[in-house]
Amino acid sequence: MMTMMTRTLPTLLALLMSLALVGSPAHAAPQSRSELKARFEQRMPQIDRLKDQGKIGESWTGYLEPVKGEGDLNEQSKKLVAEENADRKKLYAMIADDPDVKDGRKRVPAEKVAERNGRRNFRNADPDEFLKTRDGHWIQRSEIVQLKRDGKIGETWEGYLDIVDGESLSARQRAVFDEENNIRRDSYQHQATKSDTSPSEEAQRAGERNIAQAAPGEYIKDRSGRWERKK
Repeated sequence: MMTMMTRTLPTLLALLMSLALVGSPAHAAPQSRSELKARFEQRMPQIDRLKDQGKIGESWTGYLEPVKGEGDLNEQSKKLVAEENADRKKLYAMIADDPDVKDGRKRVPAEKVAERNGRRNFRNADPDEFLKTRDGHWIQRSEIVQLKRDGKIGETWEGYLDIVDGESLSARQRAVFDEENNIRRDSYQHQATKSDTSPSEEAQRAGERNIAQAAPGEYIKDRSGRWERKK
């Protein structure tokens, strides 16, 4: 799946590059980084195929998991996923061990590095890629489109989705809705850092675009808090 080749792999390679820029701990030597890079690149086409088949997906923890359980994978696929996750774990540990990688004054544990990468993977995921949320739901971001068409949720001027008055969501629909807003929040924070603006500014700009691009019949909420259908 070529789109994933342009998204997930560069995320991992960017993490490797960050090690080269901020320093080289003993176990993050250039040779170790180049070996990891080569293995990530070699495995990615096979991982993309499994994602495209709906057999594996990205988890909020920063690792790959089988969507329907390991019984849905053959031995070769299980080995591939295990090797990928093992290398991701090594990468996260390398970053956590770097003295220049901090959250304020505190060192960032490997688990937190992994979760941050999980959020980036969610943000950059293809619409039909399976993603596992913190509460254990497997979702696809493309489900948001159907929820809009069904009139259950709509776009707001604030840049986030909201539930239309009087509508209710199932547990799975709520997971899709919540995760999409989490992804947007993370994206606005990321863009604000790059553009030297505030997350709220980025969110409101996106809200204007999303309302302008909403399809006829979808609900939109204006600054007064009133819902109306897009004409």
